[in-house]
Amino acid sequence: MTDDRRDWTRPKPERTPRPTTCPAFLAAGIVLFAYGFTFSGWFIALGGIMVIAAAAGWIAELRRDHD
Repeated sequence: MTDDRRDWTRPKPERTPRPTTCPAFLAAGIVLFAYGFTFSGWFIALGGIMVIAAAAGWIAELRRDHD
């Protein structure tokens, strides 16, 4: 059996993105937003703010990693 690796290429992407907490905060904001429909408008407001902030932060990190 021969070990012919000449045709192998590096997998894309060659570097992985940095770890981020934005997806976790986005998920928590969605949960609080939905929770607010049952209990209080404050949860809707807090969840909405968390969703917007986490989405903006995640998009900013993705754009920064892309450059």
